[in-house]
Amino acid sequence: KMVVKMIDPSPGQYILDPACGTGGFLVVAFNYISEKLRQKASKSWRNPASPNAQEERALFAEIHRVSMSIFGIDFNSNLVKTAQMNMVMNNDGRGGLFALNSLWKPSQWPVKEAREQIEIGSMDFVMANPPFGTKIKVQGQDILEQFDLAHAWTKQGNKWLMEATLRPAMPPEVLFVERCVQFLKPGTGRLGIVVPDSILGNPDYEYIRYWILANCQVLASVDL
Repeated sequence: KMVVKMIDPSPGQYILDPACGTGGFLVVAFNYISEKLRQKASKSWRNPASPNAQEERALFAEIHRVSMSIFGIDFNSNLVKTAQMNMVMNNDGRGGLFALNSLWKPSQWPVKEAREQIEIGSMDFVMANPPFGTKIKVQGQDILEQFDLAHAWTKQGNKWLMEATLRPAMPPEVLFVERCVQFLKPGTGRLGIVVPDSILGNPDYEYIRYWILANCQVLASVDL
């Protein structure tokens, strides 16, 4: 709820959680947008406190329309099914949720609808609590070559320079930081992401912080 209120999505803007799990971020974002629509619609109701049947139908039609711009991806198909039910229970019954690996090349996703609807550089907002941990390293050149942060980096003075050499494996939380930024519309997209303390404090990860500051404007860092 805190993240959604901070980045403040509006109806019709494109929202993605590339590690959606059971859909927590998506449900909160959808309800946040729905409440914005309800408050706007209530100004034209005969009784601002309670819509009649026709006004209620019109509101739900508008809510359903803007729900088409909310998307979620997760590697675990069972979690995606749970997320779909979560969204249905919150008055949203469409198919913007996909069981895919967000770290694969989007152009090679096996689901056509996902390839067409979720593209690099297309999202107004990305919200994510991606998986992290040293036991679940990501390997494979076809995945790692997509990411600056999967390369070796060297420090020269106050700058870090990316080398051509790819690392053999990377923690998923590092790759998800870059993938989430990639999904955003350049210059205007906003990201709210949960990361382990190591991303923000580990000396070995200084190059990651350098990359973040070089490619993003950091609006806030909240320590919990």
